[in-house]
Amino acid sequence: MSTLGLILLVSFVLAALATAALICCIRQNTIQLVHQAVPGLGAEGETRYRGSNADKLSLEAYYRPMRHLLDPDELACARALEGVSQLQWKEFRGQRIRAFRSYLSDLKTDFRRLEFKLRYLILAGSAGDADLVHSLNRLRAKFGLGMLMLEIRLLAFQMGVGSISIASLLDEIEELERALQPEQAQSATA
Repeated sequence: MSTLGLILLVSFVLAALATAALICCIRQNTIQLVHQAVPGLGAEGETRYRGSNADKLSLEAYYRPMRHLLDPDELACARALEGVSQLQWKEFRGQRIRAFRSYLSDLKTDFRRLEFKLRYLILAGSAGDADLVHSLNRLRAKFGLGMLMLEIRLLAFQMGVGSISIASLLDEIEELERALQPEQAQSATA
């Protein structure tokens, strides 16, 4: 076999292996997404949405406290209280940050859950849902970028720099929730 033939054979084998690895990775990510988004698909006894809203309340009501956890005015009032030591203040602030992170985790879970439901409705619907697909992809990109920026701001906040605003992310997930309202969901399946 010539050198060129051997190089082509090795290239082909490497390309096939890379393709197989990519397919396995995509399959695994799809399985994880489905298991995260659909209750009851996990291992027996496994609880999904441990802290998540999971349709218990409207998103606006569930995440309302999150808007105030790291509010600079509320933290300044708490800091100004007499008799609060530096150690107590650090513990209080740390508890607020941990509670915020817990809500943030729930927000990610709720967004994935709503996105999965909407994708399912799109797949079950007609081919005329191009605007809905475009809107969903736009919201997903905005939400992902917003989460990345929020994580960076939260790290800075933990070091005592800056403030946190969650309003834009909550607006995006509420927009996704509105897209799943019964009248719009029925038109997607019609």
